[in-house]
Amino acid sequence: MVNATPYADPKQPTPVALSTDVQLSHYSGAYIRLYIPVNPPTETKLPLIIYLHGGDFVLFSASTVIFHDFCNNIAAQFPAVVASVEYRLVPENQLPEAYEDALNAIFWVQSQAQGSTVLVYSQD
Repeated sequence: MVNATPYADPKQPTPVALSTDVQLSHYSGAYIRLYIPVNPPTETKLPLIIYLHGGDFVLFSASTVIFHDFCNNIAAQFPAVVASVEYRLVPENQLPEAYEDALNAIFWVQSQAQGSTVLVYSQD
């Protein structure tokens, strides 16, 4: 697993993108790892990509090296803001809980765009 990189560390190679984790739900443990390019264009708004990592809802994490590096590169090369969703996995959790986490990520993005408080959907 790879930690988020919220700032450039002078002791490490310069990152192509910066990232931070935003908690979606303390109950489920779901979060979004947000990536932005190190030098975003100043004259335009960046597009947003909501990314759900592979693993068939059973394996891996948003912080798995291959997905972390992929989102870093997408954020830097497009350039774009990438929101990689960390969702609950099976068999510890049952479907549709992973889908609910993905839906909560979309609601969070919507609330941020509207400047309102965070909306969380749950069937509890």
